[in-house]
Amino acid sequence: LFRQQLAVSLDKLAAAAEMSGDDPSADERAWKEAAHTLKGSARGVGAWALADATADAELLTSGPDRVAVIAGLDVLVGAATSFIDELLEDWQS
Repeated sequence: LFRQQLAVSLDKLAAAAEMSGDDPSADERAWKEAAHTLKGSARGVGAWALADATADAELLTSGPDRVAVIAGLDVLVGAATSFIDELLEDWQS
């Protein structure tokens, strides 16, 4: 389930990072909710590097900073996905 939701969570963060709507507080809330959800999910499965990076990202208030952090999170999501895929392959063999 975590693996399936990683892409969705990252997409939500990316969308929230690029928001520049009429309501800055709604943009802020969308970013914090997406980051908080991913942080909690990562902690729940022991993906500590991703959880720590997302915890830091959750505190960002600047749109440009948020857009920049997405690339780093994408790398960590890729690493978590690869690790999960390896575990599944070992489990299935």
